[in-house]
Amino acid sequence: MVSSLLSLAALLFVAGQTSSPAASRHWEKVFDGGASEWVYAVAAVGRNDWFIAIEGAVGKVTKGNIERYVTTPRQAEGLFVASGDNVYAFGDGELVVHHDGRKWTTEHAGAPPPRRRRRGTGAPDMLQGAYFSDAMMVAVGPSLVMVRQPDGSWAYPPKTEKQKLWDAAGSGPQTSKPQNCHLAGWYWLGKNRGFFYCHDRRAFLWDAGVLTPKGKIPRQCDDSLNAVVEEAGEVYAACNQATLWKTEGAGAWQAIQPPNEKGLKEIAFMAGADGCLFVAGPRSVWRSCDR
Repeated sequence: MVSSLLSLAALLFVAGQTSSPAASRHWEKVFDGGASEWVYAVAAVGRNDWFIAIEGAVGKVTKGNIERYVTTPRQAEGLFVASGDNVYAFGDGELVVHHDGRKWTTEHAGAPPPRRRRRGTGAPDMLQGAYFSDAMMVAVGPSLVMVRQPDGSWAYPPKTEKQKLWDAAGSGPQTSKPQNCHLAGWYWLGKNRGFFYCHDRRAFLWDAGVLTPKGKIPRQCDDSLNAVVEEAGEVYAACNQATLWKTEGAGAWQAIQPPNEKGLKEIAFMAGADGCLFVAGPRSVWRSCDR
């Protein structure tokens, strides 16, 4: 999950395989962690309503004001938008925190981690994200799988189901892929919705089994596609050396200018909502809106 700033002259407009300047965008910094707060994840339900996982806490940001919910000694490592008023944070120590549109609550937590772990370090008790399998929400980590129960509690799945659920987190549902497609990457985008690409770089949106071609991913993304998000039917991708890309209909991918931040070497997280794109570096979050 992650990646020095390429010169814009080096960016390719992949569809035509010709050099083209990156599309300009206006970026506004909406969070600055300074020297003390790492950014672990970002999610959004609107241009002025978005969520962040930071050092020792999660927060809901409304018009620039952050409502923090402390998770120490556990660290939130991922965010998932199930719906506009159902946002989840997942982390180490089996952490599951829920925001119902009004407040945060801890839905589940196991034993506290034995000691503070280094950022991004996987562990057997860590959860990092979620997806839906039919109507069931499944949370996953490097090796842990948990399933949300009808009463809001969380439980381990039967051993016979665990591997299948864990595989689906990284490979998507067991539905037919396009002909001669050897899966290279899968990204859940929401309930019954995902994005994947093949080893030949062909890319597709998946909507409950219906595939929409999205051209071929840029070559810069082939070995390092850090984050993917969909907004208004288009796919945005953060790739090698903090480059950003956007699909244009069913074929072309257009390079877009990343935030002009000195020293930006990676864009690890993205979110989209209400015509806005949010991108996060190690300690900052920026927003760019189309309208």
